[in-house]
Amino acid sequence: MNYSETRTELFQADKDIKLLSRQWITEKKQKAIFIAIHGGMAHCGDWVTPAIYFKEHGISTYAFDIRWHGTYPEYNKNGKVFFHIDGYKQNVEDIYNFYLKIRNDNPDTPVFLISHSYGAANALMLGLMYRETDIKGIIVSSPWIKNKVPIPSILRIAANLIVLINPKFAIKPASLTEHLTHDKEIIKRHYADENSGIRGTSATVKTGKEMIKLQKFIMNKIVEWNKYPLFAVIAGKDYLADPDVSTDTLKKIPDKLLTLKYYENNFHENFNELNRDEIFDEIVRWTNQYL
Repeated sequence: MNYSETRTELFQADKDIKLLSRQWITEKKQKAIFIAIHGGMAHCGDWVTPAIYFKEHGISTYAFDIRWHGTYPEYNKNGKVFFHIDGYKQNVEDIYNFYLKIRNDNPDTPVFLISHSYGAANALMLGLMYRETDIKGIIVSSPWIKNKVPIPSILRIAANLIVLINPKFAIKPASLTEHLTHDKEIIKRHYADENSGIRGTSATVKTGKEMIKLQKFIMNKIVEWNKYPLFAVIAGKDYLADPDVSTDTLKKIPDKLLTLKYYENNFHENFNELNRDEIFDEIVRWTNQYL
């Protein structure tokens, strides 16, 4: 399916894995590049709405399908579409390698990260792990620092046993598609993507185990955040990521580096919400400060 991208290409994440990249290239004078990291069960085509907006403001967007997401099965033998994590640092390493490729291809253009949900958790982790880059700033939406609905202890125990036997054992959770955004047209697109198979509907037991490690890493290390300016958008009516924990965690970042916007009535997908143009305009103004 086409998501109004300018072009696509394959990103060689490592010697074995190829991941599809979609690029929305501005036709105006390019002032910046956004490297966009999607959330769990989503795919890089989900960036179409913000990417089109940013194109009109001189910003190109480059995104790729995270491992086990989107078009992954088309390019990797025995691939599936589900939310799976082999190790909690693996995806952030892919993001870093993608950044290196974009930086090599565009040596003179300022680069920012823009991210959502699970992608935002990875962007925060990158900001804590890789402090030597020339990334100008990091943008996060609804970072998945803590689950909104706690996992019962009995399920955690069961998952710890299952993961030893079959780490890719997949579970289909209750659908929250209707609670991702108030925009009904985007909800329709999500359902169409689920039906076509490009959008995932299940997650593996290994994901749950590795996600806990990732979240603990962020919560323990966030006080060490000392380099990248951060623009954070929190959704008050988030059914997936706990907005209070996200807010409290991010407020441990020095004030001079943090810009935090809280939208009380937003569902999880801030960049697909009805007030998205207001958010995008704020992001463009914030970005301009660092050019």
